[in-house]
Amino acid sequence: MILILCAGAVVLLCIILIGYLVFFQKPFHFKKEIDRGNATVTLEAKAALSRASLVCASGKDELRFERKNIKAGETIVFVYPAGLGNARLIVEAVSGNAQTFEV
Repeated sequence: MILILCAGAVVLLCIILIGYLVFFQKPFHFKKEIDRGNATVTLEAKAALSRASLVCASGKDELRFERKNIKAGETIVFVYPAGLGNARLIVEAVSGNAQTFEV
C-alpha cells in the first residue's frame, strides 16, 4: 500500500515539474559575448515578441538599437563597442509585458 502511494506521489511530482517547465518558460533567451573590443548581445526568440531594444549609455552619449515585430525562431544580434560598458536590454512580449536586463 505504501509503495503504491509513493509511486503515485512520484508520478504527480513529475507531472507538476513538466507542467511548470512548459507553462513558465521564457519566450526568449539572450547571451552576451565580448570579442576584440566589440560586445555582442544575441537574442533568440522562442515566441513572438513585439519589440527588443538595447540601450548603451556612456556619459552624455547614448546608443540605441531597436527591432520590432520579431517572429518565433528569429535570432537578433546587436553589436556595439565594448568600451561603452554595460547596456540595458528591454524585451517586450506580444502581451505587452516588458522585461529589462542589465547586460
